[in-house]
Amino acid sequence: MLRNLTLEDNETNDNEFHEQIRALTQEAIDTADDKEFIVQEVKNAVASTGNKNAPWLDCIPSEVFKSLAEILPRYITAIYNGCLRKGIFPKKWKKSNDHTNN
Repeated sequence: MLRNLTLEDNETNDNEFHEQIRALTQEAIDTADDKEFIVQEVKNAVASTGNKNAPWLDCIPSEVFKSLAEILPRYITAIYNGCLRKGIFPKKWKKSNDHTNN
């Protein structure tokens, strides 16, 4: 599911900030908060988003994403945990609603 719903993470599209983050992810860390997300955390985070927010590039309304997280919370959690484990975050997720962050 992760491979089908997200674009390949391509380092050539990284800006300086992304390069710094990528370098940090290569460093070994062992902290108390270095653990996978649990379903309730993801559900709480999604539920706390505003109803009129829509990510700039994927244009998925927050109401749709909230419904999806309620219907398929384990799948959404698995997608986030897959990204976390692999250290791969889709290019579209690196963009913000601030259109100056191209």
